Amino acid sequence: MNNAGYVFGLYRICGQTIYVYKAPVPHLQGVFWCFKLADRDPVEGFRTRKAAIAYAQRSLTS
Repeated sequence: MNNAGYVFGLYRICGQTIYVYKAPVPHLQGVFWCFKLADRDPVEGFRTRKAAIAYAQRSLTS
């Protein structure tokens, strides 16, 4: 699948940069928001960008 139409952004949360992007997730059979931290595997399957950012923030503060 071509990634040409998908959007992304870089955000600073708790002093770390996270990469938030929209991509196809085959096991969920759709296109969802995902985020990637520098030292961790990507987390996939959010319906909104705001939900992905909120989850990333919770995972960094815990």
